[in-house]
Amino acid sequence: TGSIGGGCNDKHSHLCILSNNLFNQYFFLILWFWWVLLLILSFLGFFYRAAQMSNPSFSKAVFQLYLTPYGLDDTISRLSLRPADYFLLSRLAINVKGSTMQEVLQEMMHTDG
Repeated sequence: TGSIGGGCNDKHSHLCILSNNLFNQYFFLILWFWWVLLLILSFLGFFYRAAQMSNPSFSKAVFQLYLTPYGLDDTISRLSLRPADYFLLSRLAINVKGSTMQEVLQEMMHTDG
């Protein structure tokens, strides 16, 4: 007596679903490791952002790293800003051209001094 929709013809033995269970076991094991990796990366990103927002010297160092490709990393040695200001300026440095960032820093130096 077979089944109409396919599947296992033997109703007394459950060996026909063994390969499906094995596939599911490996699939969910890989999925579990993927979620653990994503969780670890998320925590690292959270701690990085928290350090950047709370520690002034770390914020300034990150901002200097964003200014290095433009050759402007030595221009902020006189600036004394809050960590949130450095964070905002580093986000700005990512999205504008180097000449625009240089004008922003010159204006900040002019109004600060």
